[in-house]
Amino acid sequence: MAAPTGAARFGQVATTLRPAAAPTAVAAQRKYTVLLEAASADAFDEALLDLRRRTGKRVDKSQVVRELLALLAEDTALRKEVADRLSG
Repeated sequence: MAAPTGAARFGQVATTLRPAAAPTAVAAQRKYTVLLEAASADAFDEALLDLRRRTGKRVDKSQVVRELLALLAEDTALRKEVADRLSG
């Protein structure tokens, strides 16, 4: 019997390659810049660390902002609270 060659020699199973999935459309995105006071930036960073501890995952700042915006759009009570704070 001949010695194994190729992938079999390294204990690997050869498989046929499947074509890559077609790329999905990426939702249009817009870039915003937000200036925060140092205390607000520190509080945001602390909140991110807390979210990381709670989820066990790395938490992206942009992802958190997107989730907060989604909550603001969905929750009328939250929107009222934000309006009250802005009214001062």
